Amino acid sequence: MAGRPGSLIVIDPSVPDDGEMSAIRRITPEQPFPEAEQDTSRNRNSGAYATAWPLSEKYYICAYDGNANGMYNVPMRGRRYAITLLDVFGNKTRIYAHPTISCLDPMPIGARKKPPVIPHKTLEGRPADADGKRPSPIPAAELPKTGEIGLINVYDTRIPFPTNDPIVALRVWQLFPKVAPLQQRPWIGAEIHQTGRQCLGTVPVEADGSAYFTAPVGVPIFFQALRADGCAVQSMRSDTYLHPGERLVCSGCHEPKENVRRTAMTNLPMAMRRAPSEIKPGPDGSAPFNYRRLVQPVLDAKCVSCHGEKRKPKAPDLRAGDWRKEKWGFSTSWNNLVHRTNYFAWEMVEEKRVDWRFFTPAYTEPGRYLAINAPLRKMLDAGHHGVKLTPEERERLILWMDSNGQYIAHDHDADAQRDGKIVKPVLE
Repeated sequence: MAGRPGSLIVIDPSVPDDGEMSAIRRITPEQPFPEAEQDTSRNRNSGAYATAWPLSEKYYICAYDGNANGMYNVPMRGRRYAITLLDVFGNKTRIYAHPTISCLDPMPIGARKKPPVIPHKTLEGRPADADGKRPSPIPAAELPKTGEIGLINVYDTRIPFPTNDPIVALRVWQLFPKVAPLQQRPWIGAEIHQTGRQCLGTVPVEADGSAYFTAPVGVPIFFQALRADGCAVQSMRSDTYLHPGERLVCSGCHEPKENVRRTAMTNLPMAMRRAPSEIKPGPDGSAPFNYRRLVQPVLDAKCVSCHGEKRKPKAPDLRAGDWRKEKWGFSTSWNNLVHRTNYFAWEMVEEKRVDWRFFTPAYTEPGRYLAINAPLRKMLDAGHHGVKLTPEERERLILWMDSNGQYIAHDHDADAQRDGKIVKPVLE
């Protein structure tokens, strides 16, 4: 580890990930992990080891101070980290210690093999040629606004997809940076600290699981794998970027890292045999994302006649209402429907904002979250008092459920967005 003191570990990427500690071997088992074991070991906090550098599979140099255990009990001035040789058998040999200051970040100095030159594959930051001459930068206005993304096999996953729901498309989302200074001000969706986003649209996935498409450069994007009815089977929990002139290729959808491809493909994926697809935009209200434009028109057309002023007792009110008088600045219908969308992570329960699951899983499990398992989607598909949605109306509701309960696109001029106005982001 580097930086903050803690327990030293070795990560073996060739070991299959079991979602726990399969790929991790602890070199210093007597040291707790400060992020996970600190509360149960207050008197021996993980402060003794820091900034390790491997010499081999069994020997390491690191910064060590046995008196630093109990990080909250030992004053900073009392710590004396020394450069120490450590092995996996539990031995420690002090190499160097300064009489008055701590020694950190040990790094051996010596000749080593020159690393391979990685080809430069973007049009920005082009390196110098063999004579040391750097090419003139391409003016920003002349750089392409899109790059290419290839997916070899969407079914190459760490957690298998349901076998009865073929993936037919990818939904492409763009994330927005936060511009308002305070966290959770304004609320933009169901999730605590939810990141602003908009849905750019969808691209096709071929029968062999491959996809090939263009996407905008310079913005964070992530993908959802969609089955035939438009529901997301799986959603990324991270993002990726494209640079001008770049072609990005993925092996699969969260593929097992220990199975990384080391040999050339013998058969070209179906999607790579054609020109890249362009992203097909979604309905009004998807980019920039806006619940009032995306969902409320469907509710007004198909639901408000029974779920409005003359609704039966206990029937949810699905009118837009006045968001200024509603909880958290969301419309009446949003507040009454979001509990039925099966959104991921923190959960709103009646008057309580969250259910206090303080840490959430790092990944979603295919087929468990969002619209695919939402009570609202199941009720509509099963039939609800003769309500018949058009394909576009259903797409709008599915998109909202798969957005994880989003309400507005970003945190700039939130009031105008709440009123259903189109507000472009100030930062992308």
